[in-house]
Amino acid sequence: MSRRLLGTLPRRSRGRRGWGALLAAALVAGALLGAPTAHAATAPSDVAEQLHLKAREAYEAKQLKRAIELWREAYDAHAVWKYAYNLANALREDGQYAQAWDYVGRAEALGVPDEYAAYVLDLRSFIRAELTRDHALLTLTVDPPDALVIRNGAVWPAPEPDPTRDRPAPREMWTRDAASEVVVSKDGYVPQTLAWRHGDGVHERRVVLLPVPRPGTLSVSGTPVGAVIVLDDEPVGSLPALRLPVDPGKHVLAARAPGYVIERRPITIESERELHVDFTLEPEIALGSRADLATPGWIVVGSSAALIMVGAGFTGWADNTATDLADLNASAPGSVDYDTYRRRYDALRSDFDTRRDVGAVLLGIGAAAAVTGVVLLVIDATRDDAPRQAVLPLAAITPLPGGASVSAGVAF
Repeated sequence: MSRRLLGTLPRRSRGRRGWGALLAAALVAGALLGAPTAHAATAPSDVAEQLHLKAREAYEAKQLKRAIELWREAYDAHAVWKYAYNLANALREDGQYAQAWDYVGRAEALGVPDEYAAYVLDLRSFIRAELTRDHALLTLTVDPPDALVIRNGAVWPAPEPDPTRDRPAPREMWTRDAASEVVVSKDGYVPQTLAWRHGDGVHERRVVLLPVPRPGTLSVSGTPVGAVIVLDDEPVGSLPALRLPVDPGKHVLAARAPGYVIERRPITIESERELHVDFTLEPEIALGSRADLATPGWIVVGSSAALIMVGAGFTGWADNTATDLADLNASAPGSVDYDTYRRRYDALRSDFDTRRDVGAVLLGIGAAAAVTGVVLLVIDATRDDAPRQAVLPLAAITPLPGGASVSAGVAF
């Protein structure tokens, strides 16, 4: 590398970065002078090489825009590492750091000879230092690597293959955005959306797509023939046999038929596995407890309360009559003659017996009705869809000397 040529290269002193510009200029000089045109397997075409020579002339003449244009044409005509490297350095001098970073990566992917590897690394470090002042470097590793990546509505392409790497290189991008919405998708995989908030500096993320779960198989059999099979509230077939693919996960399976009790079962379908379910529907019973029992239950409870209150009233009335009898006995004899006493006693005694018996009967019936109403309410609250026989409250009142006997029960 000659000092004469080094002096012809443009030096853009930018304060404390002047030495960096000088270093980059020296690197370009090395690439322009010392780099072999290419290895035999990747020898540039004559057209591309002519464009390269014209770009060198424009660069040395400080026609930076023209040099960038010519090196870009040379690279597009034939992708050679030295074209990418020189274009990256020219873009750096023009302040287009993000594009310069991209072409440094392309130069490395094309295979930089060992004697120039240090130049490329130095240029990359210089560009990186400039970009990190007001950019964010996003590094995204995607598995599988060939998945489609959309960032903020635009395709984020994968880097060019590098034969020297065991695994594909991650996607890299410089941006001034403060946030990115990244959508990663690929046929046969579950897509993912990444809400990525980032500031200036280096940020790394990894996204791993999971394969779309393969459906499992649901096999259903049973009776009666013609019963409708419902999966997650959607009819899917009928008995006696049914077989269909179902997405993995938790579901609710049901079977229904007119005149039969509906049967529901929670099921779990596993990927690529078969689940067999058998239904045997039970006929509905005409007097089953599936009818509304709460309404008659509350009616019976209310009626029992009224009967008990009236019965208590008659009982109290009988107690008052008993008091009158006691007073009459305490005042006789002497206050009244015997015949008058006897008539009054017989009348009070008849009233007492009648009121006591009526009160006892009403209290017994009210108690039996209360028990029946409570039983109906409990059954209505705790029953399930299984058929039951009718609930029949039974009550019997047997007159007895001086009162009555009340018996009650419930038959299921």
